[in-house]
Amino acid sequence: MNQLKIVSGRWLFLLLALLFCAPSVGYCSDITMTETQFNQLEQNLFKLDTNNNKLEHLLTQSNNDLLEAQRSLEKLKQELNQSKTETEQLKKSYEKTDELLQKAEISLNKYEKQVKKKERQNRLLKYSLLVVGVIAYTRR
Repeated sequence: MNQLKIVSGRWLFLLLALLFCAPSVGYCSDITMTETQFNQLEQNLFKLDTNNNKLEHLLTQSNNDLLEAQRSLEKLKQELNQSKTETEQLKKSYEKTDELLQKAEISLNKYEKQVKKKERQNRLLKYSLLVVGVIAYTRR
């Protein structure tokens, strides 16, 4: 930024030097300038310098905004990657839990079948004992 100011100051100095020294060097020796024109030129140069400073400030501000946006983008990328990792972990956990749940359901179904089988065997045993008891009672 300082280089731009130095360069623009040099151009301003060179322009003024050409305007004042040109007749002695031999360039444009027939150019004349009134005081009003010189004052207008000076005002225009001042406006150009002011506008240049404003633009340099805006450029600096834009660069700072860009850097902040890049930092934010990098942070968001990291958060996105972390979210993706967590999502993968949750997906694997869900799949494992679902698999365990299916195994538990199969195991529960087998247990229920065994319980029903035992209940039938107990009923059959009770009926058999009842029949044997009735037969023994009637034979007495």
